[in-house]
Amino acid sequence: MTTEGEKGGDASAIGVAVVTGAGGGIGRATALELAARGYCVGLFDLSEEAAEATAEQARWLGGSTLVAVGDVASAIDVDAAVAATAARFGTLDAAVACAGIEMAGSAIKIDPDQWRRAFAVNVDGVLNLARAAIPAMSPGGGAFVAISSDAGVTGWRGCAAYVASKHAVVGLVRALALDHGRHGIRSNVVAPAFVETEMTERIFAGSEELRGDYEALIPMGRFADPTEVARVVAHLISPEAAFTNGHVYMVDGGETAGLHAGRSEPPPSHRSRI
Repeated sequence: MTTEGEKGGDASAIGVAVVTGAGGGIGRATALELAARGYCVGLFDLSEEAAEATAEQARWLGGSTLVAVGDVASAIDVDAAVAATAARFGTLDAAVACAGIEMAGSAIKIDPDQWRRAFAVNVDGVLNLARAAIPAMSPGGGAFVAISSDAGVTGWRGCAAYVASKHAVVGLVRALALDHGRHGIRSNVVAPAFVETEMTERIFAGSEELRGDYEALIPMGRFADPTEVARVVAHLISPEAAFTNGHVYMVDGGETAGLHAGRSEPPPSHRSRI
């Protein structure tokens, strides 16, 4: 199902992008950031209500939008959304895979159906977007960005499916970069740590102490704002990043830079050096 936005100047748009998971979190922030910069944006989400809410905000920013509803795990749904976006706006310059789900449980204890669902959304969803969007991009090239996670380059305890699927996203996008870079299509990963989204709220609901412990692992002492991630995405799909391909861009406040002591004081011999 698709609905077209009512406001926006297509003729003056700087580009056309499709964003999955556009109904909330990083996806919504990315869609709004692109709309504010002058992109026409196809908004794909499982929830029509959430996607329409993003579209309304985008229109206030002057953006032109199209809403498509479906499941990223369905290649048919993603194909239809990409085709509708390209048909509505005349071309496709960028695709951003933001849709994702968290799934708790160790490899031994997680339910097999939950494992498969995590991979269907987090990995197949990226693959489905790439398979639909890359062939639809203009002959002059384009940009593909997928949201992974710090868990896609390191790991978390008790989240085997999430960690494995986010690692798979990194590998998939690197393969895309190698396969399609020669055609002018750049593929990159953005890997944030915890971001102030609905997902993070669910994870830490009722446990401020645990949240504080995780914030303490980040040298900057806080979680990211979704807009901070969205701005990195906007950079990567822009001409500013014309030679950036196959890169994993960490947006983690320095969490993966190396050993960080969290709330603990550094050893006395090191305190004068910090």
